Amino acid sequence: MEAESDSRIKISDAVGKFLHDLDGIKSAEEIACSLIQVLAKQSGDKYEKLLVEFGTETDEESEESTILVPVERDKEFRDAQRQRNLTNSAIYQTPRALLVAMVSSFDAYLGRLLRCVFYLRPERIDSSERTLTFSQLVSLDSIDAAREHVISKEIETFLRKSHVEHFDVLEKLLDMPLRKGLDSWPRFVEVTQRRNLFVHSDGVVSEQYVAICQENKVNLGDTKVGDHLFLDHSYFRDAFECLYEIGVKLAHVIWRKLSPDQLEESDASLNQVCYELLQFRRFRLAHNILHFATEDLKKHNSALNRRMLIVNRAIAAKFGKIESDPSPLELEDWSDCGLPFRLALAVLSDQFDLACDIMRQLGTEHELVNRKAYGNWPLFLEFRKNDGFLETYRDLFGAEFNVSKTPDQPDQNTDQPYADGSDEKGVTDS
Repeated sequence: MEAESDSRIKISDAVGKFLHDLDGIKSAEEIACSLIQVLAKQSGDKYEKLLVEFGTETDEESEESTILVPVERDKEFRDAQRQRNLTNSAIYQTPRALLVAMVSSFDAYLGRLLRCVFYLRPERIDSSERTLTFSQLVSLDSIDAAREHVISKEIETFLRKSHVEHFDVLEKLLDMPLRKGLDSWPRFVEVTQRRNLFVHSDGVVSEQYVAICQENKVNLGDTKVGDHLFLDHSYFRDAFECLYEIGVKLAHVIWRKLSPDQLEESDASLNQVCYELLQFRRFRLAHNILHFATEDLKKHNSALNRRMLIVNRAIAAKFGKIESDPSPLELEDWSDCGLPFRLALAVLSDQFDLACDIMRQLGTEHELVNRKAYGNWPLFLEFRKNDGFLETYRDLFGAEFNVSKTPDQPDQNTDQPYADGSDEKGVTDS
């Protein structure tokens, strides 16, 4: 069974696929919604131009206005009106559909994680009270096939439960708390409940939504039953970050619980996730996960891995302008650290002259800090612009410094709605 199911028990694969899917949906939101807004403006401008051209007539008694459309241009006007209405509807519907897709992706991820739990801890499924009929047993050609059948049924039953119940089941199954200290829990509950409203009631607030949110300390403000909930770019971004954060944290808590002998692999996976977030300048999200990695996770494979996580957390705090007391760098004793970490400390404290001296000591072939690192590591984001760095780099490598830029990411502090003039409501977590 172990050989056959190896691909099913890799938590790293489960979390990797989930983050890939989540990033894909986020990219779809950025591309589609921006394009739709452009088309909506074009169709709106065209419609308004026709209104001005044709003019209107107002009835004095009813005060109703009539658009004076020439008969021969009736189809042109109706086409313009229809196109305006369709693009406005797309502005409203597209982000809602993509939020539903994000939560669906999270649900599929939970199913994969649960499968990992059952394969890593087969005694959990061996104690299952689920029964098989004789005909089912006949159709299954081995004990492993029977076990897989039971696992699939357990996952199906699990996924039919609510998202709050998912965590209840996982906590019981793993015999450990998963929500303790999880500040994003209220946001998660609200996002998943809002998804349910979009799927079942066109976003109209229900009594169940209010009750579940209140039970989980969601700050509903003045939202009440019957209100319509909206979804703008800021909300979508926050929902993305919430699902991303909880997905990563959940994977690494379970991974370390079930496979404590895989600390090296789990540390490397976690650091890679955070490194990529820094590269794409998602500093707030990176900092949330790195705070968890350096504060909540008590064991790491080595001091080197822990220090790398701390440095990356300091990078997120510095460039994300996130105040932290104490500073991330105060979490560690750096007195015995080697040149790579001394370079990081110098750069993060803006001691660029010292950083240049350390660059020369490191030379050109260091395993951790080399030509590729200077171009890619977010640590050097501002240092790369320094004249001293450019001169030192030229002296070391005999070439001018050039770096290929990654596409600019949307400003994390931008709060732009998809449509102006909405009187619908948003909700924040507590």
